[in-house]
Amino acid sequence: MQPTDETKRFWLMAYAMDGFRNVISACEFLLDANFDPTCPMHRHLATAILTMYGRPFHNNYGVGRLDIRLVPDKYKSLHEQLIYERDKIHAHADAKGVQSRIGNANQVRLLRTKRGFKWVVSSYLPYQRQDLLDICELCKALIANLDYYTDKYEKKCLRVIKQLPEGEYVLNIDTAASTLFDSVQSVLPPDPRMKVTPI
Repeated sequence: MQPTDETKRFWLMAYAMDGFRNVISACEFLLDANFDPTCPMHRHLATAILTMYGRPFHNNYGVGRLDIRLVPDKYKSLHEQLIYERDKIHAHADAKGVQSRIGNANQVRLLRTKRGFKWVVSSYLPYQRQDLLDICELCKALIANLDYYTDKYEKKCLRVIKQLPEGEYVLNIDTAASTLFDSVQSVLPPDPRMKVTPI
């Protein structure tokens, strides 16, 4: 079995599902960890959430981008908001013209207190509980959609997978290559708790 354009689509979808699972994990961590939008980790994880979410929807050299039609209609506006915030606030920092619920999103503010002052960069819109719950639901819906397509390709690969000896392999997306999997030195630590698909 050789790599095809379908292999590239599978690679992108598998990559996207992993990112969406990481987004869910980060959201759940924030929800479970005494939710406090003023905590510095909230800001760091919000940036990570947006980065991981948006990555498959931007052009990925060699495999393209995830089709927006995979986003369920009821989540389209949330999807657009997340991509906008990723592109305009978290991944880049334009000083003008980035509209948000606080006005221009990227600001340097002066906070004056009785004891003194502090410079505060406001390029961060704290997510509330419901925002994080909605992001989780969006990612779960996307994973369900992508699962449908990846399962089909996985079934095509099963004959080849069964013939491989134990080890680690990279999925080859070069359509000029003669093999679908190339054996590689393991980088994943052995984990007996890892869930695997039985063959």
